[in-house]
Amino acid sequence: KAICVMIDNLTIRLEGFSGSFENCERVKENGNIAIYRLKGLSLTTPHPLALILAKRSGTLYIVNSLRKWYYGRASLLDFTSGTLLHAFKLLAGRLKISYEELSRGRVTQVEAGLNLRTRISCQRLFGLIAGYKTRPRNSIKNETLYFGDRTRGVGYKKVMLYDKTAEIVARMPLRKRFRQEEIFEVLARHGYFFPRYEFKLADRQALSQNGLDIRTVSDLVAGYEELYRFLAREARNFVLFERIGITERMTPKERLIAEGLNEYGYTEYLEKCRETCRSRTVKGLKSARYKVRKDLIRVIDRYDTGDYGSRQFRIDLGRNLVRISKHDPALNLPETLRELFIGRPASNNKRNK
Repeated sequence: KAICVMIDNLTIRLEGFSGSFENCERVKENGNIAIYRLKGLSLTTPHPLALILAKRSGTLYIVNSLRKWYYGRASLLDFTSGTLLHAFKLLAGRLKISYEELSRGRVTQVEAGLNLRTRISCQRLFGLIAGYKTRPRNSIKNETLYFGDRTRGVGYKKVMLYDKTAEIVARMPLRKRFRQEEIFEVLARHGYFFPRYEFKLADRQALSQNGLDIRTVSDLVAGYEELYRFLAREARNFVLFERIGITERMTPKERLIAEGLNEYGYTEYLEKCRETCRSRTVKGLKSARYKVRKDLIRVIDRYDTGDYGSRQFRIDLGRNLVRISKHDPALNLPETLRELFIGRPASNNKRNK
């Protein structure tokens, strides 16, 4: 099956809730706050949604992973634009409200990502990823990478990449875990590996800063095409390389950059270069620092001696996008591939500055 956009954890604020909790389990009630749990749809690995009601105002907060609620916590399946709409309509039915009422709910947090199929193992892929934009990489048990400071704040964007199969196995019931491990081992022997990269946009400001005009549930459904482009655009910011080969074809500047990358690694050398930038204006300093990063990326793309780097990673993602386009009309394949391999058109750059 095609692997599509993963809308995972959401926080939805629904004012003036008119429905009921007859399909839910009451967890706790304390003064003005009542907490309920809505059981997931999966028969084997159900995953609940949390519902928090402020009784005096009638405001309902819907929290947790909508994808896991719909598919179960041990599934590789993701939402297409059509299945996302179906999930929201089922949710509205369980809450005894119309879809129109739910569609007006305010989306205050979005977690979106893609499960990929890559030609190399997750372990090798994670070893090759040097950073994301200017953020350094941090690893957990060779199964998860996160990039930069995980401290939360206004406009915060969390960036992660991890082995999706390891997560699924860990979430399986013990009686089924060994069988699931065997299935993924067989797939791996045939060259099927499933890393996932993910972005958590923690608030409205984070959504806006990343060019996503998502305010309501209705916006989220209607804006699925832009989510695909966002994920393709962000994939360009992962930097992968093994080692830079020093050749006679290099200019003196390229050779200097290559030696620095080999000695210090991407993020440390990038920071050293950015520290030398000078300008009389903030705009000029920002431009100079951007040029430094661009120069490093150009050398990596031209002279990486490994057989898998940033371009191969984008090619693997591009193949995933082609597969998805056959199942989801919301994916504009030409525009999304342009974002992935070339970058945003000039007109869009001006619009989103």
